[in-house]
Amino acid sequence: IQISALRCFLIIMGLLAGVLGGSVSVPAPVAGQNVKRAVRYFKEASVAFGHTTDELFACLQALDSTKPSTTREARAALRKCRLCYKRISFFLDYFFPQAAWFYNAPAKYEVEDPYMEYEEPHGLQQIEALLFSSNPVLFKTALIEQATVIRESARVLPELFYRFAASDAQLLESLHLELIRIMTLYITGYDAPYLKSGISESVRSLDAIGYMISGYSDQDPAGSRLLKEAFQKALLYLKKNTGFDRFDRLTFLSGYALPLEDALQAFIRGKGLQICTAANLNYSAKNLFQHEVRAPGSAPGKDLIRLGKMLFFEKRLSGNDSRSCASCHQPENYFTDGLRRNKTFDQRANLKRNTPTVLYAAAQSAQFWDGRAKSLEEQIKDVLANPKEMNAMIPLVERKINRDVHYRALFTNAFHSGDTAITIDEISIALADYLKSLMPMNSPFDRYLRGEKQAMTTLQKKGFNLFMGKAQCGTCHFIPYFNGSTPPLFNRSEYEALGVPVTGRLDQPGADTDAGRFSIFPSPYYRGAFKTPTLRNIEKTAPYMHNGAFGTLSVVIEFYNRGGGAGLGMHTQHQTLSDQPLHLAPEEKKAIILFLNSLTDKL
Repeated sequence: IQISALRCFLIIMGLLAGVLGGSVSVPAPVAGQNVKRAVRYFKEASVAFGHTTDELFACLQALDSTKPSTTREARAALRKCRLCYKRISFFLDYFFPQAAWFYNAPAKYEVEDPYMEYEEPHGLQQIEALLFSSNPVLFKTALIEQATVIRESARVLPELFYRFAASDAQLLESLHLELIRIMTLYITGYDAPYLKSGISESVRSLDAIGYMISGYSDQDPAGSRLLKEAFQKALLYLKKNTGFDRFDRLTFLSGYALPLEDALQAFIRGKGLQICTAANLNYSAKNLFQHEVRAPGSAPGKDLIRLGKMLFFEKRLSGNDSRSCASCHQPENYFTDGLRRNKTFDQRANLKRNTPTVLYAAAQSAQFWDGRAKSLEEQIKDVLANPKEMNAMIPLVERKINRDVHYRALFTNAFHSGDTAITIDEISIALADYLKSLMPMNSPFDRYLRGEKQAMTTLQKKGFNLFMGKAQCGTCHFIPYFNGSTPPLFNRSEYEALGVPVTGRLDQPGADTDAGRFSIFPSPYYRGAFKTPTLRNIEKTAPYMHNGAFGTLSVVIEFYNRGGGAGLGMHTQHQTLSDQPLHLAPEEKKAIILFLNSLTDKL
């Protein structure tokens, strides 16, 4: 089922009519002077955004293959439009997320699981993709259609406030989430990879945050002093360094953005206005690199962690008492096995896919390469019962563990239960809690961000800036865990079709037959798509990719440098990775690898 741009337009119209509403839509008055101020700001800024959509529409109408300047003018108009949009994005993303998705959705087909509906690419990102194609005029009709829908909906954006109500706590949370977007998405060029306007857009976004902060500063100058100073420093640094490729993202994060997040968090807590609606964020943490992003569910207890660790090495969880979780996820190998693909339970064949590390697995919103499990507990049960992996009969496993008096005592203590039988649910919870503890974040990179400025070398620092900028790695491997859980809510996993060949021979690539997520959800846009794994500890977890095809990081970087499978000349339908080469110089590739080495934890 395809969802067209027309349906997206109807969604916006529904919002304007008060039929759908955003995250807050109740018949109550707008609360607080700062919220009223934010509404006035939004209405004024949305009018300005509307004017830029008019300009964009006119430039797209003027596209002419005989006049190359018309393409340049259209791109400039799109840039201007995006800059204006970022003045209101914090408000739309939080209070009217459907409208924000309409304007700034990724330029690829989005599959809505489990209903198998998929949305056509639409919005500003799709316009960018078409405008930067080899011949934009060929797409003139589609471009005008996209611009028309955006233009018409932008005209009535100020009317979104029918029956609108919000609180100061919600407004402040919207600012916090927007700051996370700046740090994790905008500065990487995530939503404007061709325009490379991400740093300039970050300026507009941060400026909007500052305007909202100033309202609170006027009311409480002493209590907001540190926050105001941190904001001014961060904004000044951005304004002085707007060049995309040369932007020093590491300095911005460590010296300006993270201190600003610290100050904003402290201010919100000091006012008692934390509401924590983003389930995967830990609002008691200082910032992104202080375990702000957490695994879903309650924090694991020490007794459960100890019990889970014992079970991780327990061979009685397998069908013939010969294999434990640690047989494949070996702690001494950073919880991998060093093999392209491990053996099946009966040792007669190879498993279908490479064994990934379980370090930071809890930071993923879906499990397995194809994302078929939605929780660690669900994944554990799947692995135990899978005849190719642990080949366990669940009732037999329960009986074996129940017969162990020591385990009975440990389970009783960990679950604070009486003398009841141990169940597979309790076993999976204990194992999951152990896995949730495997998120050390003590690598040289982490230590650098915490103030140890000698923890990274000059080349590693350069590598991080390339990773987050020119090489575009950070547009899929999102900080702080460098995986595919999408900020700022970290509740959705990205699945990418890269065209990974069956071996590491890039000069003679052969097609891999693994259908990936397509086997779970048979959408053509999922064929060959896999979950984006963490890059933390990647130095220690070779070989790489879902099939273990690449033995070294050098091959991995070169694969991306050439534009993935399509860039290698393979027929990769619906490849989500750009097929355009990155043009990385040898020294740049080396710097990126050295940076990746700085993500190695001390276990």
